[in-house]
Amino acid sequence: MGERSVHLWRAQLDLGTADIAQAQSELDSHELERAAQYTFARYRNRFIAGRAILKRIIAEYLGFPPKQIKIGGASGKIYLDFPLASLQFNMSHSEDLAVYAVTQRREVGVDIERVREELNNLESLLSLFAEIEASHITGMPEGDRLRACFDCWVRKEAVLKLSGEGLATSLKSFEVPVHRADPELLMNSSYAGVGLRAFCPAPGYVGCVACEGENWNVEFYQFQFHH
Repeated sequence: MGERSVHLWRAQLDLGTADIAQAQSELDSHELERAAQYTFARYRNRFIAGRAILKRIIAEYLGFPPKQIKIGGASGKIYLDFPLASLQFNMSHSEDLAVYAVTQRREVGVDIERVREELNNLESLLSLFAEIEASHITGMPEGDRLRACFDCWVRKEAVLKLSGEGLATSLKSFEVPVHRADPELLMNSSYAGVGLRAFCPAPGYVGCVACEGENWNVEFYQFQFHH
């Protein structure tokens, strides 16, 4: 892949029994311990599938078998547990849908969410955002506000996942564009040099990828798990 490219891989996490067994065989002991902490089989299997798919995607770029890919994590950001700094990646999932972002020599963060109509308490959602963002959203037509809240949420999450700061950082501490017509660039100088691209991972979902620099493009791929 070129250094100006951001590859976005979409994958389904609800795999069949045989595929889950194969995915589980590709995880290391630490990952299996994490999987065992999930009480419900659905969420345990989604973790297993999500981690195995991530390792397979990385293995494809590096030319290694998936079981040789070691993944660590610190400050909410996942990384390769051996020195190959040129490859950067991030992942997000919502229900059974996952998206993986892969770049060369650029920090990257990605976030997706299903737009949940049942979360219709806009006052609570808006209280999470910076004042100017909340003002922009409340000024929209009523039917657009819930979707705009989710758009704002995934844009902020993508930035925090790129930086590795996670939810320890207040969502009020920086601003992102909330109008679809706005340039997809951060407006806060503390995150200067980070670009945003909104995308639709599937009907009823919203997504955003954040990446260092502005001169990059997005390429979309579909991952199919085969055992």
